[in-house]
Amino acid sequence: MDVIVCADADLDRAADGAVRGSFLNSGHYCCGTERVYVPEAIYEPFVEKVVAQTQALKQSEDCVADVGAIFGDKQMDIIESHVADARAKGARVLVGGKRDRSLSGYFFPPTVVDDVDHDMDLMRHETFGPIVAIQKVRDEKEAIQLANDSDYGLSGNLWTRDLAKGEAPFGGVKASGVGQVNGEVGIRGYCHLHPIIIDVGKKQASGGYPYTPESAAGLQKLIRTVFGNRLLRWLFV
Repeated sequence: MDVIVCADADLDRAADGAVRGSFLNSGHYCCGTERVYVPEAIYEPFVEKVVAQTQALKQSEDCVADVGAIFGDKQMDIIESHVADARAKGARVLVGGKRDRSLSGYFFPPTVVDDVDHDMDLMRHETFGPIVAIQKVRDEKEAIQLANDSDYGLSGNLWTRDLAKGEAPFGGVKASGVGQVNGEVGIRGYCHLHPIIIDVGKKQASGGYPYTPESAAGLQKLIRTVFGNRLLRWLFV
């Protein structure tokens, strides 16, 4: 899921949304946050708030932890691989970034990575782990373009004070599936188009019974008109 933070957003709430969206259930849920796009005008203060909130989280083996374990070794391999790829391509790891082997089990700490781009696996593939990946953009227009540059399309959220910029439906497109719920678009998803033919006032429906010499003559005239005209024949055949 992509997050777009608009220039007019409440940064405290937007940062909280990005943190919760990335770390809930250790990032293991279908619409978990994978990519965060932030305009350059608010980029630094937003990143600072995300870092501060992430550093305050606790990870442990008991039930009082804010962030738990990764569900298995294969997912840990993917997470470590994506972070390593981002580092190698110039990203900055601001919090976390390495597996915590002091805990028994598969624990990867809440991680914040910035200076990312679409050449990195973090931004091209599903990491499915506790990572906030933040990319700086010129403006909201570029953020939308980058958010659409993906094989996935399950969901997304936009942080703004302007309700006209928001949208309610939740659902999938591309490799994420089909269908939506919520909002007018979601309601229409439960409907089927039903064609309705309206009688325009003729006494007899076109082509209806009883057949007469007049109706046969009319059909012959239509056939001659369509198939006797080269242009019309090309259009209809």
